[in-house]
Amino acid sequence: MIRTFEDYTSELTEDEANYIMPRILKILTLAIGKDKAVKNDQILKDINVLNPMYKPDNEDPDLSWIIKTRPARIRHMIHILRVTDTIPFLVATAVGYFISNEKEEIENYIGSIDDRLRSIYQIRRALKRQMKEWGKKPEGIQRQISFANGELTY
Repeated sequence: MIRTFEDYTSELTEDEANYIMPRILKILTLAIGKDKAVKNDQILKDINVLNPMYKPDNEDPDLSWIIKTRPARIRHMIHILRVTDTIPFLVATAVGYFISNEKEEIENYIGSIDDRLRSIYQIRRALKRQMKEWGKKPEGIQRQISFANGELTY
């Protein structure tokens, strides 16, 4: 679970594990190649709209439950499928998620992940640097920021 994102990265619910995750797995295993890429909103639509009925095994067979989820939870379930090697070579680009059979595509995707890691690390370093200054300024706003005349001033 990721701190401050607990709602998005918490353990899977029973419905997510038993209904939504298998649907995502089925959808993504059909997305072989960039031309068959599927976006998060398409997955969400398939789960929430096209096939919304699900009957838990322990419930009255005449009852149906509508299962809905959110984009962040879809991403979390896809994360689980990736890190458990359930869907090898699942990449994501601007066209969506797809299974790549192209070494260059996979290497480019790894490079994209490396770029994002560097960007996140830069933010972390800046925040750590700023924290060293915490308390050296008066209580309240640590730094006054202005965008007057289109220029950033502190």
